[in-house]
Amino acid sequence: MINPFDIVRRGLQVEYFARTESTNKLAREDNSGKSCLWIADFQSAGRGQRGNSWYSIEGQNLMFTLSLFPTSVAAEDQFQISEITALSVCKVLEQVGITAQIKWPNDIYVGDRKICGILIEHDLAGKYLSRSIIGIGINVNQCEFDKSIPNPTSVSLESDCQYFDRNRILQNFVDIFFDLYGQLVNGENFDSIYVSNLYRRDGKYYPYRLASGIEISARIDGVDSFGRLKIKDSEQNDYSLAFKEIEYIIG
Repeated sequence: MINPFDIVRRGLQVEYFARTESTNKLAREDNSGKSCLWIADFQSAGRGQRGNSWYSIEGQNLMFTLSLFPTSVAAEDQFQISEITALSVCKVLEQVGITAQIKWPNDIYVGDRKICGILIEHDLAGKYLSRSIIGIGINVNQCEFDKSIPNPTSVSLESDCQYFDRNRILQNFVDIFFDLYGQLVNGENFDSIYVSNLYRRDGKYYPYRLASGIEISARIDGVDSFGRLKIKDSEQNDYSLAFKEIEYIIG
């Protein structure tokens, strides 16, 4: 069980649920106007990117949502929230001896295996963000996964099935995230460090599928100012692609 009283607040209200539908849903329905960390040991209707479900064995992993009000962040800079979130997960995994990379836009991979999913929803007020709902699922102690789930892994699986303290990992994430968040609101830009941590950012050509269904071989060149993925195919054609306009072909 996650102990919410062990989490240093960083100005956050902390809400813990043994079971809930979705911590993102709880955050979305909250009208208190307070920054909050929503934590659950089990979600019956967790969501991932592309409308996928997020499945987790009860009490083994981390499932939580940060609800923030980054009103000084311009709407055009909203991808910076994704960048610092993904970088925070990579940094907290590094603390337990795991080298992870960011599969654009914000899945976290160890090698070719997914260890964390992130789902972020923003509300806007004119030219600025009014609220960010940041949902995160990190596979921590789960060592067996449903065979229908493609290429999963966990902190434990990457460490010979050792048991890890979820509270400590969550606390470390909160500390790292708010350090980076403070830098962000003070004008720091995270594009270059984000790009340097991208999965497949090694100059090699890998297979991808475009929204049209066409398969190409391409290398990742980075992201543009709107967070779109910049790639160059083997015919030296350049693309700048938004989410859902490209699919990674793995394995």
